[in-house]
Amino acid sequence: MIKKLLSFLAAAFLAVPASAEQMVHASLIAEQNGIVSGQLFRVGILLDMKEGWHTYWENPGDAGIPTTLEWHLPPGFAASSIDWPVPQRLTEGTLVTYAYTGNVLLPVTITPPAALNAGAHYPIKVNASWLVCKNICIPESAELELTLPVATNATSTGDAEWFAQYDRHRPRIRKEPLGYIVKDKQLYLDLSDLHIPGITSALFLPRQENVIDYAAAERLEKQENALWLAVAVKGNVPYQVSGILSVTAEIGEHKNYDITLTPFNVVKPEHAGQLATPLPVTLLLALLGGLILNLMPCVLPVLSLKALAIVKKGGHSHRAVVRQGLAYTLGIVVSFAVIAGVLIGLRDMGEAIGWGYQMQSPAFVGFLIYLLFMVGLSLSGVFHLPALLGNFGNTLAEESSAKASFFTGVLATAVATPCTAPFMASAVGIALTLPTIEALLVFEALGLGLALPFLLISLFPKLRRFLPRPGAWMETFRQLLAFPMYTSVIWLLWVLTLQTGADGMVVALSGMLAITVVVWMSSRFSANRMLALALYVIIIFLSLPMLERMQPGAAALSETNEVPFSKVRLEELRNAHKPVFVDVTAAWCITCQLNVRAAIHTPRTTQAFKDHGVTLMVADWTRRNDEITEFLSGFGYKGVPLYVFYPASGAVKILPQLLSEDKVIETISLQGE
Repeated sequence: MIKKLLSFLAAAFLAVPASAEQMVHASLIAEQNGIVSGQLFRVGILLDMKEGWHTYWENPGDAGIPTTLEWHLPPGFAASSIDWPVPQRLTEGTLVTYAYTGNVLLPVTITPPAALNAGAHYPIKVNASWLVCKNICIPESAELELTLPVATNATSTGDAEWFAQYDRHRPRIRKEPLGYIVKDKQLYLDLSDLHIPGITSALFLPRQENVIDYAAAERLEKQENALWLAVAVKGNVPYQVSGILSVTAEIGEHKNYDITLTPFNVVKPEHAGQLATPLPVTLLLALLGGLILNLMPCVLPVLSLKALAIVKKGGHSHRAVVRQGLAYTLGIVVSFAVIAGVLIGLRDMGEAIGWGYQMQSPAFVGFLIYLLFMVGLSLSGVFHLPALLGNFGNTLAEESSAKASFFTGVLATAVATPCTAPFMASAVGIALTLPTIEALLVFEALGLGLALPFLLISLFPKLRRFLPRPGAWMETFRQLLAFPMYTSVIWLLWVLTLQTGADGMVVALSGMLAITVVVWMSSRFSANRMLALALYVIIIFLSLPMLERMQPGAAALSETNEVPFSKVRLEELRNAHKPVFVDVTAAWCITCQLNVRAAIHTPRTTQAFKDHGVTLMVADWTRRNDEITEFLSGFGYKGVPLYVFYPASGAVKILPQLLSEDKVIETISLQGE
């Protein structure tokens, strides 16, 4: 209320002439004496305040108004926002403000056009307005101007020392975000990743207003393996918070960091220091996630056929069966090692990636469509897949070579990539924050879980007693297993349509028709196998790049109170104290689609959203979206689904990856509790 009153008074005062004597002397200075075409240069507003007076930072705190600049530049020039220096924390009675005393430089970067007229002079003009306070507050302003010539090589001006002084004290920009949780009306900042020994005090100055209680004491909480800064929360905490963190260490060293905070994957710890997930737990989650992958409609036929291969070849020695199991497992773990290497490599290069990132590529989806379609045709007895893939297909249930088993493991990994089983998102999310060796172990645990059922059957003869006896039924069963493959093809065509529109579906269907023609030619005219393989490669070479270049189709929203995801929109809704349910999903995520139909887009849940005024915000990750990837990473996730509920008040809630109507309705009904 005080800030609003000050803002109103300031606006009123700005409408009248300023007093003859101002409390702040302002000047516009430049770091260099000329402008070089296409090269950035800095200017700054130097505010020299009379003793005892102060102006304000971009977030003034409990009271005050930040300095504002209105630029008037030549055509083609552009000015950045103010590069704010670190402010002081001032106490004014019961209020705390972030302010500047004495003199302060507010630097701004100017971008000139790529081509300037030689010998020309360009005026740089700005209208600056600020609020200066001591016992009273006075709004002041000034019209400032300087003119700079075009130069071939610019040199420093006499005012360059002001910029050098600013650079010496500017906060270090930390690219990686620090994590936070909100618990018991406290914002806990994890300072462990700063790797500063002996921190004795810390102070956080947020850029966003009305997030923390500025006057409340900020305290350090040390755990065995963690260090947290506890800050009292005043209002809603945005998904992403930025600001200045000032840290003092035992040796007297003082450092300022320009940081961004994003929320942890909240697990409702008893105290803040219990957030870290031990590596053995992560490995167990990965193993369980890989095990559940075997139940997915794309993977289950492959596993079933390999199990039936043991039944049909019951006369084989135990050693031969073990060799198949080990080769199948090797094919999977090698494939997961390749996937892990790609993901970790992209991560280390600074890319925003996660599990399922490959499914965001229409070309990869198209490749899977062709692969599963050919596997389906092979299971239906239409043709044999090429030897390049290990002679599986018609002979998959019969082939007993290690080579066939290895490439069947590769196939199982390929068709499992669009699937996200429970426990996988958490495990992969943690893996992509770990060092390389530990991250690789998590991915290998995921692969081992996928290979485990067939590996156990092959290693332990007693388990084979539970398998049915061989007979004519096996041929019928093998052909029946083609239909889950065809169903998966239909689903992937739907995914591709959402990614590329109807044109992409036409291209994929045309490719499937071309494959059918090649299959027919091979069987009708006894075509050479290598020629058939060459034709397959030509089909892929022609169609997949076309799919990758196509634009995404428009996503249809449901009849619920649903809006597309946007961090800006999310923050607007939270600042307005509106409850928001964020559904991070993708068309290629089976778990996501099941949850939508079973728990989110149901009459009961839809009515509950309306009754409680909840906005359903859908973050569609079907195609690459860095903003959504960043949102996922903020909660420790690298894959979908993710369900986050922001109540009108109270702590953010993370829902389980397997949803039910009752769980969703219960969560949104207990707002603020």
